[in-house]
Amino acid sequence: AGELDAGFLAGLTQVRERRSLLVDAEQGLVLDLALLDNQGAAATIEINGAGQLTVPGSCRSPWTDLHAQLFKIDDGRIVHIEDLVRRVPYGQGSGWKA
Repeated sequence: AGELDAGFLAGLTQVRERRSLLVDAEQGLVLDLALLDNQGAAATIEINGAGQLTVPGSCRSPWTDLHAQLFKIDDGRIVHIEDLVRRVPYGQGSGWKA
Protein backbone atom coordinates (compact mmCIF):
# COMPACT_ATOMS: atom_id res chain seq x y z
CA ALA A 1 0.00 0.00 0.00
CA GLY A 2 2.87 2.34 0.78
CA GLU A 3 4.42 1.95 -2.66
CA LEU A 4 1.06 2.60 -4.33
CA ASP A 5 0.45 5.67 -2.16
CA ALA A 6 3.96 6.98 -2.90
CA GLY A 7 3.35 6.83 -6.66
CA PHE A 8 5.77 4.08 -7.68
CA LEU A 9 3.20 2.56 -10.05
CA ALA A 10 2.08 5.87 -11.56
CA GLY A 11 2.89 4.66 -15.08
CA LEU A 12 0.78 1.53 -14.75
CA THR A 13 -1.90 1.60 -17.45
CA GLN A 14 -3.93 -1.51 -16.75
CA VAL A 15 -4.10 -4.72 -14.73
CA ARG A 16 -5.55 -7.59 -16.80
CA GLU A 17 -6.52 -11.23 -16.49
CA ARG A 18 -6.03 -11.22 -12.74
CA ARG A 19 -7.05 -14.50 -11.16
CA SER A 20 -6.39 -16.51 -8.04
CA LEU A 21 -4.96 -19.84 -9.13
CA LEU A 22 -4.72 -21.43 -5.71
CA VAL A 23 -6.14 -20.58 -2.29
CA ASP A 24 -5.07 -22.37 0.89
CA ALA A 25 -7.25 -20.83 3.60
CA GLU A 26 -5.77 -23.05 6.30
CA GLN A 27 -2.22 -21.77 5.62
CA GLY A 28 -3.32 -18.24 4.66
CA LEU A 29 -1.79 -18.45 1.17
CA VAL A 30 -3.08 -17.21 -2.19
CA LEU A 31 -1.30 -17.73 -5.52
CA ASP A 32 -2.38 -15.03 -7.95
CA LEU A 33 -1.64 -14.34 -11.63
CA ALA A 34 -1.95 -10.92 -13.28
CA LEU A 35 -0.77 -9.04 -16.36
CA LEU A 36 0.33 -5.43 -15.78
CA ASP A 37 0.50 -3.13 -18.79
CA ASN A 38 2.55 0.04 -18.97
CA GLN A 39 2.27 2.19 -22.12
CA GLY A 40 5.65 3.78 -21.42
CA ALA A 41 4.20 7.21 -22.12
CA ALA A 42 5.13 8.97 -18.87
CA ALA A 43 8.22 11.19 -19.09
CA THR A 44 8.09 11.98 -15.37
CA ILE A 45 6.37 10.61 -12.27
CA GLU A 46 5.67 12.19 -8.91
CA ILE A 47 7.00 10.21 -5.95
CA ASN A 48 5.90 11.31 -2.49
CA GLY A 49 8.96 12.36 -0.53
CA ALA A 50 11.20 12.49 -3.62
CA GLY A 51 9.36 14.92 -5.90
CA GLN A 52 9.11 14.72 -9.66
CA LEU A 53 11.49 12.19 -11.21
CA THR A 54 12.43 11.64 -14.83
CA VAL A 55 11.53 8.20 -16.19
CA PRO A 56 14.59 6.55 -17.76
CA GLY A 57 14.57 6.07 -21.53
CA SER A 58 14.62 2.29 -21.06
CA CYS A 59 11.15 2.58 -19.46
CA ARG A 60 9.63 4.82 -22.13
CA SER A 61 8.33 2.15 -24.48
CA PRO A 62 5.30 -0.12 -23.89
CA TRP A 63 5.67 -3.36 -21.98
CA THR A 64 3.62 -5.97 -20.16
CA ASP A 65 4.76 -7.82 -17.06
CA LEU A 66 3.32 -11.22 -16.14
CA HIS A 67 3.22 -11.50 -12.34
CA ALA A 68 2.84 -14.72 -10.36
CA GLN A 69 2.37 -13.57 -6.77
CA LEU A 70 2.17 -15.58 -3.57
CA PHE A 71 0.38 -13.69 -0.80
CA LYS A 72 0.63 -14.61 2.88
CA ILE A 73 -2.48 -13.49 4.73
CA ASP A 74 -2.72 -13.27 8.50
CA ASP A 75 -5.78 -11.99 10.36
CA GLY A 76 -7.32 -10.74 7.09
CA ARG A 77 -4.29 -8.66 6.07
CA ILE A 78 -1.55 -9.28 3.52
CA VAL A 79 1.65 -9.62 5.55
CA HIS A 80 4.08 -10.84 2.87
CA ILE A 81 4.27 -11.06 -0.93
CA GLU A 82 6.62 -13.09 -3.11
CA ASP A 83 6.44 -11.98 -6.75
CA LEU A 84 7.92 -13.60 -9.84
CA VAL A 85 7.86 -11.30 -12.87
CA ARG A 86 8.38 -12.09 -16.53
CA ARG A 87 8.45 -9.28 -19.11
CA VAL A 88 6.42 -10.22 -22.19
CA PRO A 89 5.47 -8.32 -25.37
CA TYR A 90 3.06 -5.45 -24.76
CA GLY A 91 -0.56 -6.62 -24.67
CA GLN A 92 0.25 -10.34 -24.58
CA GLY A 93 -2.34 -12.53 -22.89
CA SER A 94 -1.78 -15.15 -20.23
CA GLY A 95 -2.84 -18.05 -22.44
CA TRP A 96 -5.97 -18.70 -20.37
CA LYS A 97 -9.38 -17.42 -21.32
CA ALA A 98 -10.83 -15.01 -18.76
